[in-house]
Amino acid sequence: MTSALASPSPAATAAAGRLNELLEFDNRDNRARMKTELFRDRVFVPRLELSLRHDRELALERLTRIAKGRYISVFDFERNPLNVFAVHELAGMVDGSMATKLTVQFNLFG
Repeated sequence: MTSALASPSPAATAAAGRLNELLEFDNRDNRARMKTELFRDRVFVPRLELSLRHDRELALERLTRIAKGRYISVFDFERNPLNVFAVHELAGMVDGSMATKLTVQFNLFG
């Protein structure tokens, strides 16, 4: 009898790895660092039904963690523009409000 939580087969793991390489083809190190270091921080735990004030404060706190962690730089617009898109993509998956603040902060104000 096999468990519903059995480990995936080696072929399935390899296929998932190849698919990830196709979908996240650029800035793989920074993406991995964001997923393993940043998004495991408890400030990134999803919170529901927050007041507007608390939602804004949480988005700002999350953006502050991204900026202080040096996942993105204003210099990336010239040196590594694909990193700008990568960070925006991952931020948007976690918190749309934070991604909006990220866009305004880095794209408009630098």
